[in-house]
Amino acid sequence: MRLHGLVFALLSFLTSFLGAVFMLFPFIPFAYFCPRIWRFVADRLVGYWLTFPASLIEFVFGSRFHVTGDLIKRDGPGILLMNHRTRLDWCFLWCALYKMDPWLLTTLKISLKSALKKIPGAGWAMQCGSFMFLDRKFESDKDWIRKLINYYSEAGSSYQLLLFAEGTDRGKRAMELSNTFADSHQLARYEYLLHPRTTGFNFLLDEMRKNNYIQYVYDVTIAYGGEHIVESEVELVKSGIFPEEVHFDVKRYPIEDVPLDAEESALWLQDIWRNKESVLKRFYTKNHKFEPSGERFSWPVNTRGIGYAVAFAFWIVISLFWLYCIYSYWFVKLYVLIAIGFYSVVQLKFGGMDVLSTELQQQLHSKSKSRRMSSPGEPPILKEQPLSIRVRGWLFAAFIFFSALFGIAVIVTPLLPLIFVNPKLWRKILDRLVGLWICMPAAMMSVIFGSRTHVRGDRIDHADAAIIIMNHRTRLDWLFFWDALFKIDPWLLTTEKISLKGILKYVPGAGWAMQANAFIFLDRSFATDAGRLDTILDYFINIGYNYQILFYPEGTDKCPKATERSRIYAEKKGLVHYDYVLHPRTTADYVKYLYDVTVGFGDAIVQSEVDLIVNGASPKEIHYQIRKIPISDLPQDKEEKLRRFYSMDPARRKFDQTRNGHDYELEQRDYILQIAIIGLWVVTTFFWISAFFEVSFMFYFIILSCIIYVCIQKFYGGLEFFVIEKFNEHRARQRGQSVPLSVPSEPSPVESSDSNDM
Repeated sequence: MRLHGLVFALLSFLTSFLGAVFMLFPFIPFAYFCPRIWRFVADRLVGYWLTFPASLIEFVFGSRFHVTGDLIKRDGPGILLMNHRTRLDWCFLWCALYKMDPWLLTTLKISLKSALKKIPGAGWAMQCGSFMFLDRKFESDKDWIRKLINYYSEAGSSYQLLLFAEGTDRGKRAMELSNTFADSHQLARYEYLLHPRTTGFNFLLDEMRKNNYIQYVYDVTIAYGGEHIVESEVELVKSGIFPEEVHFDVKRYPIEDVPLDAEESALWLQDIWRNKESVLKRFYTKNHKFEPSGERFSWPVNTRGIGYAVAFAFWIVISLFWLYCIYSYWFVKLYVLIAIGFYSVVQLKFGGMDVLSTELQQQLHSKSKSRRMSSPGEPPILKEQPLSIRVRGWLFAAFIFFSALFGIAVIVTPLLPLIFVNPKLWRKILDRLVGLWICMPAAMMSVIFGSRTHVRGDRIDHADAAIIIMNHRTRLDWLFFWDALFKIDPWLLTTEKISLKGILKYVPGAGWAMQANAFIFLDRSFATDAGRLDTILDYFINIGYNYQILFYPEGTDKCPKATERSRIYAEKKGLVHYDYVLHPRTTADYVKYLYDVTVGFGDAIVQSEVDLIVNGASPKEIHYQIRKIPISDLPQDKEEKLRRFYSMDPARRKFDQTRNGHDYELEQRDYILQIAIIGLWVVTTFFWISAFFEVSFMFYFIILSCIIYVCIQKFYGGLEFFVIEKFNEHRARQRGQSVPLSVPSEPSPVESSDSNDM
């Protein structure tokens, strides 16, 4: 008999551990990218694992389960109120729920002692299942209960939450405390129960009502027949004894039957417990059977079907397979170590996957709320999209990443020697290569997402050096602007340089390509960026090519946080607060003429690249107005221009035409060119990916290329500064100078977009 307990413990631990590593861990990224998909997958995986210990208890070790009363409805959120006779009651409940409806195992959430979440394997799985782990101290638990109920309601699934209102199992110490409580409050002592804790029940009930997330309260009574009651999991493992019979009776109460007043609902719960005491007394003193409650269902004692057999076989076979893979393959061992490390770090840093999942959901919800903060007349900010739309964003991001990564490795790496031999030729070739790549994402926004860019105003000449200043409504303005430049003149994509946040240069592939193209990465604080700007602008002047440099004088996109900072800045400086733009930073005046570009959105706003990638959301109508002006006439009318634009009917929105301006449309030959460029990158990228996995030389070459760019980043601050240094050395040698020109050391990039003025 003792062997039964050891086998149960070993198999439960092993299958839960391996399941958490091999089945749950790969889906964890969805907790960030798509919380509802994560919840859908995790609930079903955890629910199917619960079938395994249930199959062991009933199918293998022979415990019999008698279930009577009302059906628990899985399509309606509710509370299961159950007496807590032993520390294994919740485990035996799985068998009862399986009899009623196996899908209930995917919607059951259990309130447990927080210490249980630290168990490797089973604890990780229950964290992923978002079970309710409590310290059993109301003051410390209530905030977590509030967050978790909100998380459940936001997840879009109907859960049944198992609550042990007594707070703990009916051990000797707990009975003494319950009797003391009864005596002090002039209540009857219970023989089979502990007195319920009404404060926690009322709080949980109120929170679920506030979230409109409760339809039923179920009174579940558990009792044990036969000769043995197993008090704890330790006793089960040591003795190997399973209860011969476990009885459940369920009575369903619609939420309308539960009083709204806290005192009345507490009395209602106490009445439930008094009746439960009477039911248990009859059970143990008479025939060890429940009189069915409610609709008086009585489920067969012998579970029908092959579900238990299939679950048992599946978990045994798949676990043996996983163990074989761990034993045989080093990369599987590495994967397991990574998974263990991840769960351990999440436990230490966040308190568990349940906490992390909840925080990620809250961030998404708060972000959705903040996105509603738009200026008068602006279109809505797109939020969560259907799965079919999201897939577009995922595929777009994956293709952009791989095309940039393999492009920089396969095309640019072989050209690196040119930096030493002829850095001017390097610059010319890289401008065109990166420009050719830039055509692709710009065109894909139109082809895949259906975005249309409307451009009117003065023509930007790619042969003239200039500064382009643009309001920064979203973090995707530059992406749509590429399509605008292509309509004006495709060659502009080879001569435009963008000022970006310094953190972006660390993106593998795309970041290296932007470094190679000498984009300007800034900390957005002019005091620290001055040396960097001087170095790069001197390089542009000395190289002999003319570029158009895109700056955002506002310093950051107009998100709610930046808008609030701009409002505070305006008040501090005695300026008018802008609704549509942020106050510009005017310290970077390097040229006499510039292009004033104004961007506006006709139908919708997508605030960031994260929204584009995660949600697949994209605006359909993007408008640009371009105006060539002297540097002394920095645009003061941009706010009013946008006010007029957003006051128009969305279907008729457009900017005013400039005096000598034009409307730029995509000509047929340019459209064909865009499609050809997309096709070129699609074919070559898939070829490179295939070669990476099938050709050993390609594999090692890509790895070597990545190491090269990481080292250049580490020792030179980025490929652009490495190129500038070699160009200055080459130029010094041509002039006969003995000392090469030096490049100012680059400060470490930071993500902050604050300036000294704002």
